[in-house]
Amino acid sequence: MNGLTERTIYHLRAYAIHASGVSYSNDITFKTIGKGHITYTFNKATNPTAEQLAAYGRMQIAVDSAIWYIENYTSASKHVWLNYDPAVPTADANNEGWMRFGANSGFQNLRTMLHEMDHTLGTGTTSWWSGKIVAGKFQGIYTNELLGKIQNTASVQLNGDSQHWWPYGLNQNSEVSSSWDYVYNCILIEAMRKDGLPTSTSGPYTP
Repeated sequence: MNGLTERTIYHLRAYAIHASGVSYSNDITFKTIGKGHITYTFNKATNPTAEQLAAYGRMQIAVDSAIWYIENYTSASKHVWLNYDPAVPTADANNEGWMRFGANSGFQNLRTMLHEMDHTLGTGTTSWWSGKIVAGKFQGIYTNELLGKIQNTASVQLNGDSQHWWPYGLNQNSEVSSSWDYVYNCILIEAMRKDGLPTSTSGPYTP
């Protein structure tokens, strides 16, 4: 559904028109979340080489696409600093918002960008995160409830370690089969925020 107002309660009913009239489903109530707000500083060389320009181009597409997903499927607010550093094997990020991408073009993409954005929002980079991982399982009521709905499986728990989570954590390029994987990543991040995920600049969770 498009064109909904943020932080607004809506009522939804399905209906069917037939020979006897109109039949309605039960009323479903839901509330939209606030729209996310992500800003960034892209640090670039003053006189970039051809290699740097090519990397900047790929990273620009990736960061703009990642921000679109985060702003439309989460309510997180954050400023991040994007850097190209050939010394970095793949990519990395911290909770303060500093992100670095290496020279391997296979990681200068939307999948990696969203994965690193997750780190800036607190997954795998905060003491809160490490406290939520018990015996390889993420202990978050809202997150695990949402995962169960996504997978249509009861009593499921998100897997995690000191740095990463799965499924839908976008840890490898092979994990992406469609754009739905990006959506699931973001709505699970929103559920984690509801479970208490600190994003450093967003303050207390306000849906």
